[in-house]
Amino acid sequence: MNVNLYIFYSELAHCAVRLVAEDKARSLDISSILLLSGENVSPDSEHLYVGIPENVLRYLNCGTPLQLAIVGDFDDSAIRDRGHSAVIFPDESDLFSMFNRLQTIKEKYDGWDDEMTEAIRAKYPLQQVFDIGAKMLTNPVAMFDRSLGLVMTAGEIPDNVRGTIWEPVLAYNYSPPDTLQPKERKAVLDRLMESDWPFTYRSQILNENHLVCGLFVSGEYFGSFGSSEFKPFSEGQISILARLAQKMEWAIASAFGENGTTTDMPYYISRLLGGYNIEQNAIEYHLRRNGWKMDDPFRVLRIESTEKIIMSDEECATYKNPLKSILPKSIIFPYENGIVVILHSSGLCPHDKDLIAELVRNSLRAGVSMVYENFLNIKYAYIQSKNALSRADETLSFFELCYTECLVSALGQITSLKTFCHPRILWYWQQGNEKKRSFIRCMWAYLQNGRNLTDTAKKLGIHRNTLFYRLDKMSELLDFDIFSDSLDNEILTMLNFSCSIVDKL
Repeated sequence: MNVNLYIFYSELAHCAVRLVAEDKARSLDISSILLLSGENVSPDSEHLYVGIPENVLRYLNCGTPLQLAIVGDFDDSAIRDRGHSAVIFPDESDLFSMFNRLQTIKEKYDGWDDEMTEAIRAKYPLQQVFDIGAKMLTNPVAMFDRSLGLVMTAGEIPDNVRGTIWEPVLAYNYSPPDTLQPKERKAVLDRLMESDWPFTYRSQILNENHLVCGLFVSGEYFGSFGSSEFKPFSEGQISILARLAQKMEWAIASAFGENGTTTDMPYYISRLLGGYNIEQNAIEYHLRRNGWKMDDPFRVLRIESTEKIIMSDEECATYKNPLKSILPKSIIFPYENGIVVILHSSGLCPHDKDLIAELVRNSLRAGVSMVYENFLNIKYAYIQSKNALSRADETLSFFELCYTECLVSALGQITSLKTFCHPRILWYWQQGNEKKRSFIRCMWAYLQNGRNLTDTAKKLGIHRNTLFYRLDKMSELLDFDIFSDSLDNEILTMLNFSCSIVDKL
């Protein structure tokens, strides 16, 4: 296998050795080791050249970035300034002894790589391949699917993992997204998607360093590796994890083909949400696989970030497991830069403490549809859940509790709301006098409370006579008696909507 200088440096860190290279490893680029003798050679960047200082000097200006192992002391700047990299052994003088030590390290990793390759070709279980690969790591490592569900672990996990990421991972079988702030979590996920080279980050919440690496199968993001720093992460260890990731991607592709694991939306739901017709028999078949029936009660939840962050499918997938633990009878998938939950139940209340706590912990909010009992109507339930999110001050907002707000908001998207506002109420509101506006709000509360003076006064926290006075002023403004029992329903509807409209201006 190809190795790099960082692996050699890590292996030889117990002796006197200096590394002159970039701060971060970026690739595995050394295919073999060659002696740098006094004879003229044409060096390249793919080999590690082992030589004494006198021989190294002859090649510093060759124009090709070299990777060197220098037996004897040497000026670091002479290496760095010319774009080369090196491990320097200032106290060593035996060239052939050092060459053999480096060759032994290379053979050690070749053997490790060959063992993984043979296990994959023999179609050993993924766990066995993973165990072989983790032998070279100093910290235990976990493999997660794209929703951060725990797939397997390898390496020796310490007995005491309290306070580390391993505690919730082992307890719940997934990595909780709330170990990072939302923006930090998005940055980590974006970086996982951009590169298959491992990287470290610090969880301020857990106060520990994590090492992660994305896994890609058939060009698609499959999941990730994750490890925490019981022993210090070195660039050599990061490089080893990169090679393990390459091998596990091959092993996964061999085991699963191109299917892998997925949190994508079921196809039949995608078609229904898109407004396409699907044979009822086909839908019933898919529902039966989940233990559902066509006429079972269900709600739809649309979940978004409270910080107005556009969430990728991969980020949305990380919330699937914690949500599933709270809403077990559900189908959860990413959709339109958010999360959709189809809940197989009508038993969700506006004060569901566990769900609200999980949403708050992850800076999320949810809109909830009314209960439907025909799965063919899922498109309308989804639209309700989206509209319910217009109630920006609620973590868990139910459509039926903000129906008027949703209706006015939807109307405002297709025409001017002022068109549907009673002209005198609009004029009164536009005067900008807070006293006059309070009269309109009192009338709105009166209408919403069934035109009951006593109940409205209690809700507003004012005296009944004060309320009567303000409503009487509104009657004068409107030129009709709002206390009259003979008021037409159309007039009452218009008054109610007018108050809702001006409240949004």
